Amino acid sequence: MKEIAKDEHGNRLFLTETNEVILRLTQYGGDRKIGILHKKPDGTINYYKEEKEKDTFRKNNSWSICWEIFKMVTGKINYRSEKGVYRIDITKAKEVGSFLWFLKTGIEKKFYIPKEHWTFEPFVQ
Repeated sequence: MKEIAKDEHGNRLFLTETNEVILRLTQYGGDRKIGILHKKPDGTINYYKEEKEKDTFRKNNSWSICWEIFKMVTGKINYRSEKGVYRIDITKAKEVGSFLWFLKTGIEKKFYIPKEHWTFEPFVQ
């Protein structure tokens, strides 16, 4: 695993040989897969993550992304939930997303992107 980010609290992000993004929080111990960074043949980097609809930030109906990961994406952010797939281009995400007042620093710092700006493709029932 290659370390891709570290904060002042000792929390770290790693990228595995299979492009999985692993989060290691010092206070909890252990590793947790939080997504996949995929470099396309044209050089753009997309991010893929499994999410649950209940985990959206309800106050402004947003998906969040770790700021350290967000800074690495040059293509699209893709979230798959139990309802379907959400996609947003990084350029649009930068325009419509924001930090929120309760932010932490370091690896736990998150960028929030309202769901209304994502393209949604529902699963066929």
